[in-house]
Amino acid sequence: MIKVLALGTGKDFAVGYGEFMRRHGYELDPFKSRKSSEYAHTILLVGGERLTDREADAAVLLSGPGRQMPVIVIDGGGKSAGLKKIASLARYNLPGSFRKMDLLAALKGCREDMELREGASALKKELSHKTDELNYFLDITRTLASSLEFPVVLAKIMERTRSMVGAESWCLMLMNQENRELVFESAMGVTGKKTRRFRIKVGQGIAGWAVEDRAPKLVPDVSKEKRFDRKVDRTPGRTTRSVMAVPIIIENRLLGVMELINKSGGGAFDKEDLRLVNLIIDQTALAIERSDMYQRMADLVITDDLTKLFNLRYLDRTLEVELERALRYNLPISLIFMDVDYFKKVNDQFGHLVGSKLLVEVSRLLLRGLRKVDIVARYGGDEFVVVLPQTDAAAAKMIAERLRRNIEKHSFLASENLGIRLTASFGIACYPEHAKSKEELMRLADEAMYRVKYCTRNSVYVVGSE
Repeated sequence: MIKVLALGTGKDFAVGYGEFMRRHGYELDPFKSRKSSEYAHTILLVGGERLTDREADAAVLLSGPGRQMPVIVIDGGGKSAGLKKIASLARYNLPGSFRKMDLLAALKGCREDMELREGASALKKELSHKTDELNYFLDITRTLASSLEFPVVLAKIMERTRSMVGAESWCLMLMNQENRELVFESAMGVTGKKTRRFRIKVGQGIAGWAVEDRAPKLVPDVSKEKRFDRKVDRTPGRTTRSVMAVPIIIENRLLGVMELINKSGGGAFDKEDLRLVNLIIDQTALAIERSDMYQRMADLVITDDLTKLFNLRYLDRTLEVELERALRYNLPISLIFMDVDYFKKVNDQFGHLVGSKLLVEVSRLLLRGLRKVDIVARYGGDEFVVVLPQTDAAAAKMIAERLRRNIEKHSFLASENLGIRLTASFGIACYPEHAKSKEELMRLADEAMYRVKYCTRNSVYVVGSE
């Protein structure tokens, strides 16, 4: 069940709504003073009648910037400063006369919001992991394309592989196709003639076992594996504890075996280590994998490289989710298109490097002027888009005016003694007041922004207004 923490709602609320919430998959608990880390996957429910100042401060701390906890506020129009501050952070604000189904709709909305944020977080983690992999494989590709001699290229590849999986040492054996024996090509710290006098029969040691079965072998503890051969599965000067042996097979032809020895830190090699090694075994497959990886990386990227705001891909996906939620719960959603006025003149006068720095500073200014639940993305060039959930056109205009004033008053790149002044043009469209679809909403907001740009600039225009 999803945990729901109740602040200031009182015992009568728990009696009236606790069982109803449990039936729908939510466990209502009273708020207790704990570490904020204990409140993961939790919804905060704040009621104004019995809310103390201490509880209000705790709620703001738990749900403020940087936190992932969505908040529902009951009767957010209370007089206390603490409640007003919480109401400004809330995902949903319910009137004091709300119905049970209103509460359920808000809970479902918060749950979907958590799932969306968790999904975005998981994508970013996966992106970071894939970026590391991509950098690794790009390095391998550069090594393969170099003019170095074959043994040196292999040694470089093996050393990068050792680093990637966290092995202490490695050795590489190639198959002598005439007598079907494995010959040491190179090993960590040992190369050339010293290694080539070692020959292994198929089935001998862990490496020979991998070749015999034509399948990778993970041995977490060699002292418990009867196939382990101290004369074969080792590197000079080291005590072998664990081994990963992977046959090198290209187009069903066995070329040799790669052996990685001793996982750093005393652990054992696992399936993830094996996955990484398998990606570079076949050089032909590596070229194919490299081309596929670019596309997979592009699908995972959700942020703009320059500003670190969300990009168009994430904006498109998020806007669809927000519109579905707005339709389901009969809520408004507004879209702001913003374009920096005369930005080309800045680039012409100061150069594109300064222009890029300006866009980064504009991005930070936008983020500071928006709520945690709002979504801001770079649309392209000097254009930005802001998604305002649960916001009608009138409220969106107030937000856009605040952003416009913030930009107009700000001295950009003051730290570099430039003090550049900018203005911006804003266009607003609202669902369902002006548009009935995502495409129509974006088109109308874009047209509204250009109406300002071609007339007065430094202004805000709402679709349909005079």
